Amino acid sequence: MARTKNEVLTITCATFDGLLVIKPAGDIVPAFEAVITSIFHLLPASQQQSSNLAAIRDCLLPSLLSGAVCFKIESELKPEAM
Repeated sequence: MARTKNEVLTITCATFDGLLVIKPAGDIVPAFEAVITSIFHLLPASQQQSSNLAAIRDCLLPSLLSGAVCFKIESELKPEAM
């Protein structure tokens, strides 16, 4: 791989010319795609949940830091909460 003067690696088509690639058996690729597809379907919901949680955090954090809102912290978990 070639390096620029900033020492950042540059990947070009020539980088891959000398690489050997193992082609998996016919049934492995569809099985892999099925697993990966199910994971990729979870991404939009996870991204939305992350955005929602960040918005809640951003809304509550100033109140928590200022002391306007406080929470009682239990020292031990109650059995029904476990």
